[in-house]
Amino acid sequence: MQDPYAILGVAETASDEDIKKAYRNFAKKYHPDLNPGNKEAENKFKEIHAAYELIKTKEMRDKYSQGDYGGIKDNWSKRQGPYYYETQTGGGRYSQTFEGDFEDIFGAFFNRQKMDFTGEHHYYKLEIDLEDAVLGAIKQLELPDGKQLKVKIPAGVDNGTKLKLAGQGGASIGKGKPGDAFVEITIRLSPIYKRQKNDFLVEVPISLNEAINGGEVKVPTLDGPIIVKIPPNADVNKKLKISGRGFPLPGGGRGDQLLLLKIVLPKESNAELQKNIREWNEKYAYNPRNEKDYAKGRG
Repeated sequence: MQDPYAILGVAETASDEDIKKAYRNFAKKYHPDLNPGNKEAENKFKEIHAAYELIKTKEMRDKYSQGDYGGIKDNWSKRQGPYYYETQTGGGRYSQTFEGDFEDIFGAFFNRQKMDFTGEHHYYKLEIDLEDAVLGAIKQLELPDGKQLKVKIPAGVDNGTKLKLAGQGGASIGKGKPGDAFVEITIRLSPIYKRQKNDFLVEVPISLNEAINGGEVKVPTLDGPIIVKIPPNADVNKKLKISGRGFPLPGGGRGDQLLLLKIVLPKESNAELQKNIREWNEKYAYNPRNEKDYAKGRG
């Protein structure tokens, strides 16, 4: 016969409460009502009940350790299988008929009137775009069983946030409540918006003409593109700021979007441009590497 302690996963020094808790956990997992048509789960349910009947009280454990199995050992050695059989009654529930002096499988704490358990909580991970995190969205999460779970993403959700979907977890037993689903959010890195705490840094390519003479350029934001004025003689080391277009702040409002200007030269070589630049440089030459501490090698 198999060791009942091993079947329930408890030590021989376990208390009544420990054994009872282990039995309840296994029973919730393998109960036939939660596994309709699953013969393997049904047999496992019978096995854990039989083990529990042997060691559920200290007196019974003492008898078991002395080789007194109350007739159970003989039953197990004479036949393969459980000590009872199950028949379905109306509503798909099970009733138990026992072959011997066993009490009802549910006993005083596991009968139909008291068998009310909250369903298990389920945990998932969901990766979203930065735009969804800033502006909010509704996403579909595909569960392992193929079902779709609708997840409402609130504006301002951040990495590591766990959203709770009440009642979307495991099924309950009896009058218990269904478990909840918890969805942990991860925000994808954006190729355009580089996050700096609650601000976004965005590179804006500008032409040589726009850098020297200024102009108006269209700049992307998560709320849609806007027109930004580039001042004449724009310094690419300075950042332009668009207020309120960054990441949501805890107390309300949003951070800023910072624009880092990047001068982009024509892709193809232009002899006229090169000639004009050389002539200009002969009159107005300057060395930008002498500025600040660059020449001294300071960071």
